Amino acid sequence: MTAIEPPVELAENIRILQRAFADNYGFPVALRPPVHITFTPPVHLNDAELNRYTNRLSETAQQTRQFEVVLEGFGFFHQARVVYIRVNQQPHLEEMHQLFTAGLAGDFRQVYRPHITIGYRNIDVETFKKIMEDYTGRLYSGSFVVDNVRLWKHEAGYWNTIAQMNLLS
Repeated sequence: MTAIEPPVELAENIRILQRAFADNYGFPVALRPPVHITFTPPVHLNDAELNRYTNRLSETAQQTRQFEVVLEGFGFFHQARVVYIRVNQQPHLEEMHQLFTAGLAGDFRQVYRPHITIGYRNIDVETFKKIMEDYTGRLYSGSFVVDNVRLWKHEAGYWNTIAQMNLLS
């Protein structure tokens, strides 16, 4: 999985929102990984595939200038019953994602919907309706400069950074 992590102060602020969600609704799964915007979803790769994937990520980072991401409000993935912080339309983020996925085979070219998850996993329909009522119209805003993208590996129940690719300054 590749991820974009906000700076520590902003991540701590978002973590408070995730904890409140977990406390209020009883769904703490979003507290497991670090706060992040998913750049590409988790995949299983053998050593050769991981090497190609890592090289492609590095090439993409070397061709991408740092850019600002603006976070504003909350949204929902209704089918999967996910609550998230919206990432405003970010052409730089989407262009970086297209550049990266253009050099890869497989399912990476799916629709990219950058967001920061607040809560998900096994939320029943009635609870999700209540959550949507609670979060619709709720305000949130923040922003940060994306200066790197991280490659994570899931080990012993944790997502660990195994590589960090810095963007051009």
